[in-house]
Amino acid sequence: MQNSSEAQPIPFDAALKVADAAVVAQTSRHLKNIEVAVLRGALLGHRYDQIAEENGYAPEYIKHDVGPKLWQLLSLSLGEKVSKTNLMAVLAQRASQGPDIETPASSQRISVAELEAPIGLVPLGSPLYVERPPVETRCYDEIRRSGALIRIKAPSQMGKTSLMVRILDQAKHVGSENTGEVQTAPLSLQQADKAVFSDLARFLRWFCAAIARRLKLPHRVEEFWSETFGSKSNGHPYLLQQALYHLAQQSLTLEQLIESAATDAGIYRNHLHRHLQNLQEHPPLAAAYHQAIQASAPIELETLSAFQLHSMGLVTLQGNQVTPSCELYGRYFSDRLVAL
Repeated sequence: MQNSSEAQPIPFDAALKVADAAVVAQTSRHLKNIEVAVLRGALLGHRYDQIAEENGYAPEYIKHDVGPKLWQLLSLSLGEKVSKTNLMAVLAQRASQGPDIETPASSQRISVAELEAPIGLVPLGSPLYVERPPVETRCYDEIRRSGALIRIKAPSQMGKTSLMVRILDQAKHVGSENTGEVQTAPLSLQQADKAVFSDLARFLRWFCAAIARRLKLPHRVEEFWSETFGSKSNGHPYLLQQALYHLAQQSLTLEQLIESAATDAGIYRNHLHRHLQNLQEHPPLAAAYHQAIQASAPIELETLSAFQLHSMGLVTLQGNQVTPSCELYGRYFSDRLVAL
């Protein structure tokens, strides 16, 4: 199959009409949106991995699940074997035979079916996508802000993924208008093994590796993890968020972040000052924590002090013993608690 749409003997809208009508006649349901996306990609000569990337799905899901099932469905509905390679020829031949006569009853069934909640992704440019003002406008405005975070929360089959695809597309257009090319990286957590979610550090390493792969960047997670996030912040959500944000903003380099992290000029200064103030107001607690950060191995503290330090996030519990929760705290507080 050729990759150029110029060689396509049938417009996509006509091909979709033929395929969908055949499926409705056979199964009394319309093609799902993910099936429409695969159909479109196949007619354009796209590989399964291209179709998956364009629509935010895992390549294995498209290649081994949606694709084969779609060709089986079309084969059953059209009465002849349909595959990714002969799809265009089969649909073009059916379209040349002219449209079927639609009865009022069948027309009514189609209208009712079109009112059903969408299933899966509605592709960009699809007339089936229904906007929900002011949701789209608010999201498009928010994506213009540096460091924006948009949370889309809704029940199943309410169009969350379809909206996300449009937000990413809008981000590309905004970037091209203002600063040049913008890269987007759709990522589904369904692609991760369950074991990834058992540990925060493990999840964040998977996340970084997945984003790097999406953006076709060198895989250097292991190289940097042990030197920075893995040892300095020990997977602490807030500290990691701050580090990733400032690195993404390019307000400082990785080397500058590491060098200044445990100082009063670093990006964690407000966080560290708040903990220091709490310790200064409670000298016995400060003395207990000083013991913990000076120890070369986990130590046992008075029960109440250990509980309070753990509640503050300054130590991790190992049975009846404690150890500083991250190297950053040890470096920052080791000198400052001596004078208390």
